[in-house]
Amino acid sequence: MRRFGHDVYFGDPRRTDVLRDAHVDRAKLFVIAMDDVEKSIEVAEAVRETFPGTPVLARVRNRNHAFHMRDLGIEYVVRDT
Repeated sequence: MRRFGHDVYFGDPRRTDVLRDAHVDRAKLFVIAMDDVEKSIEVAEAVRETFPGTPVLARVRNRNHAFHMRDLGIEYVVRDT
């Protein structure tokens, strides 16, 4: 990704200090594409709580996961199935 001019950050995205260090407040879009449903929800909660103005796109596993993300205020939800 860096070869194409994108910033890349490594760390646990459930931690707000990692999100701040990655400058999520300046992100045009924050993408959640995790296989673990519980962890993806925790990431969405952390981003929504700390950076409520940052647009979020979340890949979700199923309908219940999608509903949960929508309840958190995630704007863009893409279902696997």
